[in-house]
Amino acid sequence: MDAVIVPEQKKEDWNEFVYNHPDTISWHIYEFHKVIEGSYKTTYYPLGVYRGDEICGILPLYHVRTLRTKDLLISCPYVVAGGIVADDDDVRKALLDKAISLSEKHNSCQIILKQYKRKNDLDLVTDENFYNRELNLNQSEEELWNRLSQKNQEMIREAETHDLVLEYPSNDVKGFYDVVFAQHHAKGIPCPGMKWIQSKWNFEDYSYKIALLKSRGETVSVTMAKQFKKTVSLPYSAMLKQDEKHEMFTYKLYWELIKRLSQEGIEIMHSGRIPNTDIVDAYRLGWGGVKNQYYYQYYPATCVQTEFAVKRGKKRQLFEKVWKRLPRGLVSLVGPAIVEQFP
Repeated sequence: MDAVIVPEQKKEDWNEFVYNHPDTISWHIYEFHKVIEGSYKTTYYPLGVYRGDEICGILPLYHVRTLRTKDLLISCPYVVAGGIVADDDDVRKALLDKAISLSEKHNSCQIILKQYKRKNDLDLVTDENFYNRELNLNQSEEELWNRLSQKNQEMIREAETHDLVLEYPSNDVKGFYDVVFAQHHAKGIPCPGMKWIQSKWNFEDYSYKIALLKSRGETVSVTMAKQFKKTVSLPYSAMLKQDEKHEMFTYKLYWELIKRLSQEGIEIMHSGRIPNTDIVDAYRLGWGGVKNQYYYQYYPATCVQTEFAVKRGKKRQLFEKVWKRLPRGLVSLVGPAIVEQFP
């Protein structure tokens, strides 16, 4: 059993597997490579294993070259997941073997597999420091409300005393991006470029819909509803200002979207990637749901610098302090180039 590079003319085989397999996510779609390649310098290796005329396993692998790591092979760079999905362990091994052979052609570079829910039982280093919660939206509004934490309920009730309007779906990509950029800068984190956001919003194979919450005409909180099959996640959630009032507004934004998405027939809402320490914006917690693990796996097994280590080191903390103080014009210019170094 051997893995092959699935060519563009056979992408229907690939996408049939993606849409029918329960473990695939939106970034597994064959054409998503066009979004990544539109913003970042990568080479796409869509690895698949055939059983007869049908694909029984996939690995969307990308060759990336950064100043930090030189050559790197990574499954779905610049997003949080999208690793091996396969029917059995033999198929998983065939996919990894093919990835290793490609690594040898790229200076025997490191391989990173971004797995969700299923860990590959192979000779790999595994980082298990992140999780996601899946909230069942196939419930009544009362049932959804009763699953919220007491803090979430209190914040939503308080927000309802303010004059807030949900704009969803919105076409105001620039207004959305301005708030995302403002939050990144306030937190000392480089922001992806407008081109990256725009390319996702324009991608036709699954739906990114922008949601804006407005107070007296001003956008105070934003997110995206990324829909795939009957699930949704909320990437790029952000507040105009990093204070308690805008945090309260964001609880209201989430709650209004949860109700709307439930009415539209969406079955599962993902919390998005959260560290096991729960050190994230408070509004991302307390919505209920079943906890599932991310498994970031590294080849060769001698690798020691994991995703969690990169995002939580002392150097990162020092960088954030400096970045906050830099002028907006400079960080908007340099930020996307820095993001590119951390696929």
